[in-house]
Amino acid sequence: MNMKLLFINVPFLIERDEKIKKHSMENFNIVGSYSIYLLSSVVSREGFESDILDLSGEDEIDIERIKEQTLRYDVVLFSANSLNWAGVKRITEEIKKENKEIPVISGGIHPSFFDEHILKTSPVDFIIRGEGEKPLVQLLKWLRKRKGSLTGISGLSYKEKDKIIRNKSSKLMTELELEHLPFPAFEKMPDDLYLSLPLETSRGCPFSCGFCSILHRGSWRPVSPYQIYERLHKCLEFLPKTKMKYISFVDDYFTPGIKRIYDLGKILEKKKESFSVYFNSRCSDLIEDEWLEYVKPWTVRIFLGGESGYNKGLMQLQKGFTVKIIEDSARLLLKRGMSHTGEYSFLMGFPWENKKDIIRTIDFAAHLVREYGITARLSWHELWPPSRFWMNEYHKGILNIEWYDSLSLYRNESLKSLACPSLSQKDVDEVEQYLHKVFSSLNFAISSSATDESLNTAPHSPLPGGKFYYFNREMKEFTPE
Repeated sequence: MNMKLLFINVPFLIERDEKIKKHSMENFNIVGSYSIYLLSSVVSREGFESDILDLSGEDEIDIERIKEQTLRYDVVLFSANSLNWAGVKRITEEIKKENKEIPVISGGIHPSFFDEHILKTSPVDFIIRGEGEKPLVQLLKWLRKRKGSLTGISGLSYKEKDKIIRNKSSKLMTELELEHLPFPAFEKMPDDLYLSLPLETSRGCPFSCGFCSILHRGSWRPVSPYQIYERLHKCLEFLPKTKMKYISFVDDYFTPGIKRIYDLGKILEKKKESFSVYFNSRCSDLIEDEWLEYVKPWTVRIFLGGESGYNKGLMQLQKGFTVKIIEDSARLLLKRGMSHTGEYSFLMGFPWENKKDIIRTIDFAAHLVREYGITARLSWHELWPPSRFWMNEYHKGILNIEWYDSLSLYRNESLKSLACPSLSQKDVDEVEQYLHKVFSSLNFAISSSATDESLNTAPHSPLPGGKFYYFNREMKEFTPE
């Protein structure tokens, strides 16, 4: 039996005026779902035919069209996080109304942690916990023949009559296995939908910040420099499909291995191919700034998690650095003529914070933009599983998993108040007024200390520097024109 598979990529959806729509924060479509395009290649290598329905380009979701499309397939697959899970759930429910027998498989962070809840409360048939490349292929082979037992598939949760079966967890893929994964099926990506092309060069992060909800905290598995180059080279064919023609490394953390960066820089210098790349790093890594010269020719943006503008906050978060190191990293970017590449993220409203603490962070972020010409992005802290802060509230018994099943999640006042219980609505309103005042007055005169001519633009850079933008409590972005 030759099975046809349909992967469906679901953005963050909300319900408004009795219609299912994409949340406005998704309008930028910076980068596509790497996991779905990768898994499509993984199953193709094993002989399964697959298509991808990417809903990120649709402002309003046409449920009837989706239901009609799925009738042509034998299996439907989703990847879900806590932000888009409610949309995945709703679409799955609608698909099953039309075709009760079609198997629905889901993976991703949210199903990995809430597999039992999801199997009990939704029509999803199978959940793959953790990394899906190996167990998904095993499950599809079983579905094709419907023979033998499912118990040998590690990381699989499923329904069996009235029971929920949880097989043993799967082991993390080795660095060698990551090295030999196929190149994602970017030929299936819609043209002119995303700003950039996603690419993975490592998995995990050796750190474990309190707010962080990534799946593989405490581990980091890199791909070799030459394999990174090979993947970059293959990206050249598909960059024309994107709007801004740059590559986003979707690693949780790109720069733990400085030698890997040196070696990659040497390879790219030798090959004389031109790339523009966006990647994540840490402020403390930039202090060892010699490696910046190796990445400067191809860096369009470095995303840096500053998160807090005062040392007590950084200690609570277990960031492992101080505000001095954050500022030193911005100073070094300026020194290297790379201020336009620095995008510093800060969060407001951690569990211990009051209005005064948040104002300190806002002022510090504004100071960095004035003095060094970096870009600062501020947003409200939200409780996302399985972060340490989320788990603290969950174990108290006051956080409801079902909140994440709702398309009105973005309006959930209980969830917002738990994220920062000491803030009143009056405090929130005053913080947002202050934010908008800073935003309006600061976008932006760069001070005389930031004189490098490359601050705001760079010949190879589609992204400007020296900006300040923020998301308000409703996740609406305020960004400079």
